[in-house]
Amino acid sequence: MTDRLEKLLLILISVLLAFTLTTAYQTYQNYSNNKKKEKAIIIAFSEDLKANLIIVNKNQTRIKNELKEIGKNTIMINSLDVLQSGFFDLLKIYLPQKLAEPETLSEIRNIYLITNGINGNIQSRETFRTNNDQTKQYFYHWIQKYDEILLGYMEALTKNIEIFSPKIEKYNSLNN
Repeated sequence: MTDRLEKLLLILISVLLAFTLTTAYQTYQNYSNNKKKEKAIIIAFSEDLKANLIIVNKNQTRIKNELKEIGKNTIMINSLDVLQSGFFDLLKIYLPQKLAEPETLSEIRNIYLITNGINGNIQSRETFRTNNDQTKQYFYHWIQKYDEILLGYMEALTKNIEIFSPKIEKYNSLNN
């Protein structure tokens, strides 16, 4: 009887040990996968912010050149590039723990709102530009208004990204 009890106890201990090791391994795998996912999301977010700074700079140059020539009523008004905003959807799906602080979330939301405002104004400007006669006097007046609004938004976005960038770079360096 004791021999059977010893075998049963040995089997029970083996099963518990196997269960514990499997659980520990799964926990480690989940932790490792979450770290990889967080790193990828933070890198994608950082890259979108960098791309937006480049796009904003290019758009600001176009707008400033147009504003210099706008009084002549003979220039060709070009379209502007829209900004990357997919980062916010990505963060809504999976928010890395490092970005979950209230102040950080507020900064991210502010960047998103300004980005969205710029994209909305660019789309509105483009609709106006393509649906109105460039030979009419009011055309240049309204394009100038759009451009002035966009320059204000772009300056605000640049400032917000430059303030936030050291924080996101810190998170990137912690993930390496």
